Amino acid sequence: MALSEELLQVIADRLESVDTRLESVDTRLEAIAEVQKVNTQYLGTISEKLTSLELKVDTRFDQIAQSFEDLKEITRMQGNHIDRLMSITETLIQQRVA
Repeated sequence: MALSEELLQVIADRLESVDTRLESVDTRLEAIAEVQKVNTQYLGTISEKLTSLELKVDTRFDQIAQSFEDLKEITRMQGNHIDRLMSITETLIQQRVA
């Protein structure tokens, strides 16, 4: 009988050791879960800010593209004005020569 009592005590001690280790694992898992929760919140914030930044960049690129289109139109108009002024100048020179 003493052997079975010793065996039961060894088993009980081992089970207690396993239980202690499981409690330690549970504590670590809870800490990991809390860190994961915080990281998830940070990722959500980062995602929102990236989306906002992307919209701002897109808007700014659209504005820049429009500015280039405006500059192209202004350049075309200036070219037309220069052509017209050159035509007037040529006419005046021809009238003066004649």
